[in-house]
Amino acid sequence: MLTNQEKEQINEMFKKLDPKKFWTLKATEKEAAKKKEKPKTVEEKMIEFARSCNYRHPSQTLILDLGDDHWESVFTTDELSELEEDYGNPLLLPVAEPIGDKFTELLEKAKAPKDVYKYGQRIEHDPIDDPLLAWLTLTFMSVSLLFMNHGDTKERYLEADTNYGHHQFTYGLTDYFNKYVFMCHTYRKEKSSQANATASNCKRKLSAVEEVERKIMGRKMDALYIGGEKEVGCMEVGSERDQTKEWKDSMVKMPVVMQDQLREIVQEAPQLKHKVDIVGYSIHGNQITMLDMDVPKGYVSRIRRIKPLTYPTCSEDFVLRLIPLIELAIIAKEKMEKTLHLYRNTLIGLQMARHTTPVLPLCPFSSSPSANNSTTGSTSSLLSSSINDPLSSSTSTSASSSSKNELSVSASKRQKQTV
Repeated sequence: MLTNQEKEQINEMFKKLDPKKFWTLKATEKEAAKKKEKPKTVEEKMIEFARSCNYRHPSQTLILDLGDDHWESVFTTDELSELEEDYGNPLLLPVAEPIGDKFTELLEKAKAPKDVYKYGQRIEHDPIDDPLLAWLTLTFMSVSLLFMNHGDTKERYLEADTNYGHHQFTYGLTDYFNKYVFMCHTYRKEKSSQANATASNCKRKLSAVEEVERKIMGRKMDALYIGGEKEVGCMEVGSERDQTKEWKDSMVKMPVVMQDQLREIVQEAPQLKHKVDIVGYSIHGNQITMLDMDVPKGYVSRIRRIKPLTYPTCSEDFVLRLIPLIELAIIAKEKMEKTLHLYRNTLIGLQMARHTTPVLPLCPFSSSPSANNSTTGSTSSLLSSSINDPLSSSTSTSASSSSKNELSVSASKRQKQTV
């Protein structure tokens, strides 16, 4: 549960925000006019909810995850509809004609994995001038091979197998663009997020009255999408569908890391605050969903997500399940590429370093004792009490394990305390 000190940290963080920049919904103004009241801003409603929480919750850094059912008791149906659709960039983008045409042809001609493989062989393209078609060709051929000689693929996969084998086309698009379009690098096998580490360590001070706090590592993700030095997306994978792990990954861990990635960009270039998106993939068992984070107005980091898509399970459903997954990969690629393009083409002028109103709120727990005792930083501290005892226990164990690699003595002490 939140301590009184942590609640005070939340209040202090909210006091630093500029109320003049808060976001007021049209639906709220309309309802307030009927009641002859002053309309509450989105931030004010979120702050009220955050202060009412007894446990740590993403709302305490003004993360508005529209997939979180808590918001149904905070906003009206009209307000939620406005939050979902009326502001910011669209969640889904149209697929370019050359690719869309290929999907139409494939649906007409292909009935089985072998048909998809042969169709991929016949796609005419230049691997340098048409990198997207080159990727599509490789995807059709490589993925169809997995299903060509197997009627069913219900084998149980380990997490690593799920990530790097069966679902290769999820990140294959960005992999291909890494080499030929220099869009971004895809780091896999649990790389620490540098953006999350920066946010977790921003409150460190030189030793004075108290000794300097040791540096905290960023939260480890199953994949990070990085362009140059900027993170533009991430991915988390679970070998099976498990509600507690899905909540931990896609509703707590990923939103906090994605907000840190977004903050790192807009802190340097505040003029991009309402223009860029950060993308996340959440894969659990045989399903995948995409998270999109943006800041439509004010200080709110909004998360929208698509409905989960199911991976092909056999040759019979292969064609119809494959096409939406490829569309999803293309949409995510377009969003990440746009964010990088905007950042790289924005002039970041000379400015005095000073204490100013934050562009986005910073997790108030990044320098708390619980965060300082873990290499996973602010996210670990948030995870430890977000979803009650089952999740708290598993997160605590994970944090101890990762700490052991860096400081075995400290990890040993923590493990003894846990016992």
